[in-house]
Amino acid sequence: MPGVGVLLYAALALAIVLAGVHADPRPWGVHSFAFLPRPLWLAAAIVLALFLVPVAARRAGQGAGWIGARLSRLPVLAVVALASAPVFYLARLEYQFLGDGMVWVNAIDEGKPFHHFEPLAATLTRLLAKAWAPAHPGTAAGAFSLALGPVYLLVTALLCRALWKDAASRGLAWLLLLLHPVLLLYFGYAESYPLLLVVEVAFVLTLARAALRRLPLVVPSLVLGLAMATHLTAIAWAPALVVLALGRSGAPARALTKTASRVGPSGVPAGLLAGLAAVVLALGIAAATAGAVGSSPTRLLRDVLGGSGLGGESFRWVFSSRHGIDLLNELLLLLAPVFVLLGGALSGPSRSAAAAEGRTQAGENRQRASRKAVRTTADAGAMLMPRAFWNSVAALLVGTLAVALLVEPRIGGARDWDLFVPLLLPAVLLAVHVASTAPTATVGRALVLALVMLVGWLAVGLHAKRSAQRLEVLQEPPGTFNKFARGYANETLGIYYRGRDLEAGCAAWLRATQANPANPRYFNNLGMEELKRNNIAAACVAFRRTLELGMDEYFVRYNVANCDRQEGNLEASEKQLDQLIARWPQRWEGFSARGKVRLRLERPGEALVDLQTAARMQQDAETYYSMGLALEALGRLAEARSAWERTLQLAPSHAAAREHLQAAPPPPHAP
Repeated sequence: MPGVGVLLYAALALAIVLAGVHADPRPWGVHSFAFLPRPLWLAAAIVLALFLVPVAARRAGQGAGWIGARLSRLPVLAVVALASAPVFYLARLEYQFLGDGMVWVNAIDEGKPFHHFEPLAATLTRLLAKAWAPAHPGTAAGAFSLALGPVYLLVTALLCRALWKDAASRGLAWLLLLLHPVLLLYFGYAESYPLLLVVEVAFVLTLARAALRRLPLVVPSLVLGLAMATHLTAIAWAPALVVLALGRSGAPARALTKTASRVGPSGVPAGLLAGLAAVVLALGIAAATAGAVGSSPTRLLRDVLGGSGLGGESFRWVFSSRHGIDLLNELLLLLAPVFVLLGGALSGPSRSAAAAEGRTQAGENRQRASRKAVRTTADAGAMLMPRAFWNSVAALLVGTLAVALLVEPRIGGARDWDLFVPLLLPAVLLAVHVASTAPTATVGRALVLALVMLVGWLAVGLHAKRSAQRLEVLQEPPGTFNKFARGYANETLGIYYRGRDLEAGCAAWLRATQANPANPRYFNNLGMEELKRNNIAAACVAFRRTLELGMDEYFVRYNVANCDRQEGNLEASEKQLDQLIARWPQRWEGFSARGKVRLRLERPGEALVDLQTAARMQQDAETYYSMGLALEALGRLAEARSAWERTLQLAPSHAAAREHLQAAPPPPHAP
C-alpha cells in the first residue's frame, strides 16, 4: 500500500498537471503551468509521473547526500556562490511582474520617493540603482537583488552546515531552499523580499548561535530590528526571540508556557523578561532605521491599519471559504515539497518497500543496517542544536503563518505569494529536522517536485508576454480579484505596455481607474496614454480628475492648463498657470505656456514678458517662435525677425517660423 508521502506527491503532481490544462482564473485553477507551451507542459507531466517509480525517486534522493557532502568543503561552496552571480544576471527578469516590482521600477525611474511597508529595502534599492545608473536608475533597479542572489546561496548553505552534521540532511535542506520559485526574486527583481529573506537567514543563524550561548541575545534582536525595517511583516518573527529567551533561561522544553526555573524580582520568568526586552530593542532599532531613511513608525502603522492593510479586512472574511482556498493555494505553492517530505516521514511501512520488490533477505538486512546508521547520524545531527533553538524555529513558523492568516493575498489564489515567502525557511528546517529518517524515495520526490515547480515558474516569469497574459486572465469575471488587486494588476500592465502597445496600455489604465476611482495616479497615467492617442477630450477629463483627487503636482497642473488651452478655455488655463508659476517659479515651461495663453488672449505685452523669462531659463524653439508673434503684434518687426531666426537656429525644420520670416518686411538697409 502506498505511503502518505507517495499519495501526497501523486495528488500534488496531478493538481499541477491539471492546472496547466486551462487558464482558469478561479482560485483553484490559475497556475503558471497554464501558460506554458504545450511541449514543456507535457514534459513536466512526464517527469512528475516518472518519479512515482521508486527506483527513479531513490536515485534522485541520493543526490541530496552528494550535495550535502560538498557543503562540507568551504572552498567549493565559495566557488559555487561566486559562479552563481553571472547565472543570476543572465537569467534575470526582464520585466517585474511580481508584486510591487513594476511599480518600484517606475518610481525609481521617475525619482519618486516611496517606502510603503519596507523603508530600508526601498531606500537601499533606490540608492544603489542611482549609483549604478544615474541617468536611468530604473534600468538598474534590480541590481541590488542580483547581488543578493549569491549571498542567499552562501548563507543558506552555511546555515545548513551549522544545523546538521550528516550530509543527507544538510544537502536536502539546502536544495529545498534553492529549488523553489523564490529564486525568481533574485533575477533582477526590484522589491524588498530578496533582502528580507537574506536577513531572515541571518536571524536564524544568530538564533542558533544564541541558543548555544555563543552570542548574546542582543545580536538576533539587532537583526530582527533590521528585518522589521526591511519589511514590516518581520514583526511576526518576534515570538521566536521570546521562545529562545525562555529556553535559554531554563524553561521546560516540553511546555514552554510553564514558569521558567528562574524568575525576576517581580515573579515574572527571567527568560520572558529577557525576551520581551529583546523585542522592545528590536522595535526601537526598526523605528530608528525607518526614521533614518525617511519614513516613520506612525506612517507605517497607519499603512498597516489602513484600508490597504489590516483595516481592509473583516472578521467574517478571515473565516470565509474564499480565504481558506486562497490560503491553501499559498501554502501548497510555497510548501508542497515540505508536505511530501513530512508525509514520507509518517509512512513507516514504506521503509520496507524493498522487501515488497522481492529483494533478498541479505539485501534487506544490509538496507536496514544502512538505514540504522543513517538514523543514528541524523539523530546526532539533530542534537547539534538544543531544543530551545528548534522551538524558536517553530515559533518563527507560527508567526509567518499568522501573516498568511491575517493578510489577504491581494492578487488572490496563490498569486501574491511573494509576501509569504518567509514561510519557506522555518518550514524547510523543521521538516528536515522532523523527517530525518524519511525514505530516500520520499526525499527524491520532494526534490523533483520542487524542481519542476521552479522550472514552471521560470518559464513564465522569464517570458514577459506570458506573464502579461497571466495578469490578463486573472481579471476575468470568475476570478477572485478584489478592486484593490484589479487596480494594482492593471497598473502593472499599464507600465509594461507603455511604449509597446498603446491600445492595450490605455485599456489597462482605464480598468485601473474603474477598479479604484479614488487613486489619482491611475487617472494621471490614463491621461498620459490618452494624449499619446491624441484623444484630447478624454485626457482632459483624466487630468482634471487627477487634480480633484489631490495629486497637485507640477506635471498634473501643467497638463490641465494645456488641456484647457487646447479646448479654448483660455481664462481657466491662465488661472492654472498662475498657480503653477507661483509654486514652481524655477520651471521655464510654466512661463512659456502662460505667454502663449496671454498671446491668444490678445495681451502681447504681458505675453512677451513671460516668453522672455522662459527664454532666459531655457533655449526653446517654440518659445522664440511665440516671442516673435508677440513682438510682431507690438509692431517691433525687426525684433520679431530676430526671434524667428533664433527659432530656425534651434529647429531648422520649423515651417511656421520660416513662413513668418519670409512674409515679414526685410530690415532697412544701413546708409
